Amino acid sequence: MQEQKLAFIGRTFKPIYNKDQQLSRIELDKYNVVCIDLSKKQHSFIISKSGGGKSYLAGVLVEEMIRLMENYAVVVVDPMGIFNTLKLANNTQEVTKWNEQVPGDVVAVGMDRCVIWVPSGDKEKFLQGTYDRVFALKASDFSYGTLCYAFDMDFLEPQVNLFRKCQAELRKERGQGYGLEQLIGHVREHGHELGFQVQTIEALITKLDALHELGIIDANAPEIHEMICEGNAAIFDVSQSSGYAAKVLVNFLAEKILSLRRQITRMVVQAKVDEQQIEKPGWYIPPVSLVIDEAHNYMQQNPVLKKCVKEGRNCGIMLTAISQSPDLTRDVYANITHLLVGPLIYDDDIAAVRAMLPIETSPKEFKQKIHKLTKGVFLYFNVDDKTEQLIKVRPRRTLHPAMTELDDERKYFKKKDRDESEPIPFAEDFPKLHEEAFSTLRRHDKGYEVGQVRNIVVKGTGVRGRVRILEKSFVTLPKLPDSFLMLDTATNSRAAAITKLNGFYPGNPILENEPLVLLRLEWVK
Repeated sequence: MQEQKLAFIGRTFKPIYNKDQQLSRIELDKYNVVCIDLSKKQHSFIISKSGGGKSYLAGVLVEEMIRLMENYAVVVVDPMGIFNTLKLANNTQEVTKWNEQVPGDVVAVGMDRCVIWVPSGDKEKFLQGTYDRVFALKASDFSYGTLCYAFDMDFLEPQVNLFRKCQAELRKERGQGYGLEQLIGHVREHGHELGFQVQTIEALITKLDALHELGIIDANAPEIHEMICEGNAAIFDVSQSSGYAAKVLVNFLAEKILSLRRQITRMVVQAKVDEQQIEKPGWYIPPVSLVIDEAHNYMQQNPVLKKCVKEGRNCGIMLTAISQSPDLTRDVYANITHLLVGPLIYDDDIAAVRAMLPIETSPKEFKQKIHKLTKGVFLYFNVDDKTEQLIKVRPRRTLHPAMTELDDERKYFKKKDRDESEPIPFAEDFPKLHEEAFSTLRRHDKGYEVGQVRNIVVKGTGVRGRVRILEKSFVTLPKLPDSFLMLDTATNSRAAAITKLNGFYPGNPILENEPLVLLRLEWVK
């Protein structure tokens, strides 16, 4: 019997309510962990409203897949950029707080067996160091099924038929060694003689041109067995890609994985029958745990993904779908073993989830259970065993990039070298510049900040020295006293001061109600 591979995803707990019957805290059950057995070929579905913790729970599950996998690979479709921090340890307080109740339960550690892939056409949108490799698909791997799915077309449409015929002719002539440019050229040159109208030819070329511009088809694309390897996790980050590009890449992955796993399964079955070992093919990919975030964007109209759900377990494909909506397909529901339900809002969503349940429960009772759920708390149903557990999801061992709190990002950026800030110019060496501290009026705010140090530049003299900004405020001309205006401009009347100020802005005088920047400065010795 195969050894169990238990994925630790959380613990049962006791909710503690205040006098207003609101959840104030939880007490973790020290003796009851909640696990999913990853040694079985089963599908999972995680559903919750946005911000309910579904992607966080998915990250926990992926961590466990990476930790436990030996004979299979993890493939993650990441449209939100949630999984690209799996290599980084969780440095937040949530691990410490959890371990205060259950000491040593969770150890913060980065995962070193994962590769972050980004589409070649979008690599410039990612910062260096945030991904490992780029990927694309070859023109010969771009199937008519992917064309139909990407552009919402029926496979019997004339454009699809033209594409199929041209691709078949190119394969006869060139094998697998042709690019998208050759395919577009073949459609343009031979479309008419194949019996297709000009409108059909031009419409197909327009779609292929769009794919060319997206940069997701490349003659030098890696082979799929280079991306999906035994013992590794491949994270496909499509968070910076257009909807079309993401759909093409998702369909390509599902199509290739299903096709190759079917072939491998046949080979293994025959080896069992013959009771002999066989050579592993160079294109081999292991059993795959396929994780799709935001699955409602991909699964509804995708026949290949539906096949992965219906037939995938037979050939070693285990699907985990993550969604904020139950609007997937009956094929998904009928094949789910692990159902994890987080907070939901809409009654029709709650009713749709209730219809999947393996146990009897009244609509009212189930609705009450859902409304009591809070962020990070899930109802876990094992459909096969007909069991239910209320769980608190454990902290991630790796860093989760999404936070509900608005972080103060300023603390993460280096302050500019103060000498590099734009200097404060003066038209002449005014008497006030010889005081230890003085004020000055500015029409435009040049990024002045309290505490900032800037150079003082005097026309014809150059840098006079450096000053620190002590105070910053906004004021209009009518509210400034005559004494300040005359001192600030070295004039003997209010009218002369205003004339001098406006002299710096010919044709664009200062308005009466215009807010001006008033700075209080001190010299830095």
